[in-house]
Amino acid sequence: MTGQGNNVKTGLAGATGEVTLSDDSVYMYSADKTGIARNYANVKSTGNENYGIYALGAVENYGNIDFSNGIGNVGAYSYVESATSTPNAIKKTMEL
Repeated sequence: MTGQGNNVKTGLAGATGEVTLSDDSVYMYSADKTGIARNYANVKSTGNENYGIYALGAVENYGNIDFSNGIGNVGAYSYVESATSTPNAIKKTMEL
């Protein structure tokens, strides 16, 4: 998504389906710094170096992102300063 002030939504609230990423994939990308990327989809990885959501603006994730399999996976990345995440909404790939 590009432009300014866009709002994009993937998935549906309450949906039980799942999106699976294998290697070097991005599920949702937004270059809009003033928009909101909303995700309701459940996303999991079976491989390495994936991004669930990569955005230059705000991100709202209501689905489950399970990247506990693989190496170098990033559940959600936002360029927004002071961004926060709800605990346990995104599973880490490993404990440091």
